[in-house]
Amino acid sequence: MVHDRGSLNGVNNGKNRRHRTETGLRLQLDSKISDKVSMRARWNIIGNENNGLGLNSNEWYGGNKNTADVEIAYLKVKDLLGHGNDFKFGRDWYQHGHGFVVHNYMDAVSYSRRSGDIDLAMNMFFERQNGDDYYNIWNINADYNYKGHDLYFGIYYNERAYDNNNVKLAKNEKEVRYEAGSSGKLSNNNDKLTYDLGVVYSDIENGNGVNRDAQGILGHVAFKYDSKKDFNAKFAFTYADDESDANVNVENFNSYCEGNETIFDDLYLVSMAYNANTNLTFKNLNDYKLQFGFKARNNDKHNFRLAYDYLNNRYENKANTFNVRIGNPNPGFFNDLEANLITFDYTYRIAQNTRLKLGYQNSKIEARDMPDQKVDLYFTELFSKF
Repeated sequence: MVHDRGSLNGVNNGKNRRHRTETGLRLQLDSKISDKVSMRARWNIIGNENNGLGLNSNEWYGGNKNTADVEIAYLKVKDLLGHGNDFKFGRDWYQHGHGFVVHNYMDAVSYSRRSGDIDLAMNMFFERQNGDDYYNIWNINADYNYKGHDLYFGIYYNERAYDNNNVKLAKNEKEVRYEAGSSGKLSNNNDKLTYDLGVVYSDIENGNGVNRDAQGILGHVAFKYDSKKDFNAKFAFTYADDESDANVNVENFNSYCEGNETIFDDLYLVSMAYNANTNLTFKNLNDYKLQFGFKARNNDKHNFRLAYDYLNNRYENKANTFNVRIGNPNPGFFNDLEANLITFDYTYRIAQNTRLKLGYQNSKIEARDMPDQKVDLYFTELFSKF
């Protein structure tokens, strides 16, 4: 797979112009060792040029990745112990439900099977800490289809004795997250109207004695209309209270490189335009989204999307951490934040395996004790899979 994401340009208040150009190559190997054993490996090579975005990493994902790495490498064994018990060992993309909790490439030992009408999965994720130590995230997922409604539920638990700087905590830090959701038709007699909802409850006991314990909720609900011809529309509402720890990060931008649209797609774009930090907390915020789309179903060549997002504080006079560096070189917290985002993108399928995507976003953000921020963002993407 080859992708080139160029002309990511932002103009802030007409004064600053920033751009970023990225070129990438992915090489994937699939091998069937036997009827029950298979493997997959994918090598990811990224090169880019950026000016003024402030990113200190030399590739798109930021964080600890290099310009060349193995992002997928696993061995899969079907029916290892009989009765439909499947195992997977290694690194792969993991996402459950809306991807509120896990939405990333992860190292894991994964077990899955079907029990009656329920699909079960148990995962042990290995999370890197300070570059060399690991701690485990234990996870159980269940998926069930009930009369056309897709239901899901997940539990995630981890406990660690050291922080990210490998400093021993005063007491062990414990994190438990419960994730649930459902999607399906609003009426059995009408498949044009659908709903989609999800919620995460997080219970975190901090071990450093500085941050207080937190019990937070992140919720999302959307109603969609699909004409089954060319047009579609969606209204969505996403909220997080002041103790939620949900992040808007690069992996939430999943429509990049042929992925599916996600809840945080457009919010990630505006965070890239304003902020060098690619891991922002969606905390103490409401997001109201109205979206219209057009997709030519007769040839699947043209796809238009127009979206409007309005964000504001869930509780006035309480700080939030969305775009924590807007107008400020140092991270901070802002009160009474209000943001308006308009996003338009057009996708043209040049060939069956090649896609060109053009986009534009206009954003305006206001908050107490900071100058108003305005940005025009333009982006293009060329993606080919062969």
